[in-house]
Amino acid sequence: MVAGAWQVYDEGLEDILDGTVDLDTDTIKTQLHDVAYVPADADLTAANELATANGYTAGGITCTITVTNAAGTVTIDSTTNPQWTATGGSIAAATAVIIKAATSQPLFHADLDTGGGNLTATDGNTFTITFNASGICTVAQA
Repeated sequence: MVAGAWQVYDEGLEDILDGTVDLDTDTIKTQLHDVAYVPADADLTAANELATANGYTAGGITCTITVTNAAGTVTIDSTTNPQWTATGGSIAAATAVIIKAATSQPLFHADLDTGGGNLTATDGNTFTITFNASGICTVAQA
């Protein structure tokens, strides 16, 4: 479930381009954030991450990121779709954020419910973020 397109944070893009973030070797995680967090591309941190409860663990889940180049188009993607199984209650989130784990530097964010609310996985169900088949983002030569 990803309702909106992934957006890159300004500092996240700069850090990827200058090598501060190495998508090939750094631990990258996907986190869930509640409806109180309204991302802005200039954010240096991502507030209101869900607390550890009901099958979600604060800090997020590790994603294996790939970076490929085909004919001048670089694609950033994940080999797995992050998922959490709701246990003991529901998991409800409005925003997904991809971070560099060591520094919690936000890199990308996506609105999970374009209506401005939370998406919810009820007890026993799975909350899955499905990345677009074309990747998280692409950068193409002009």
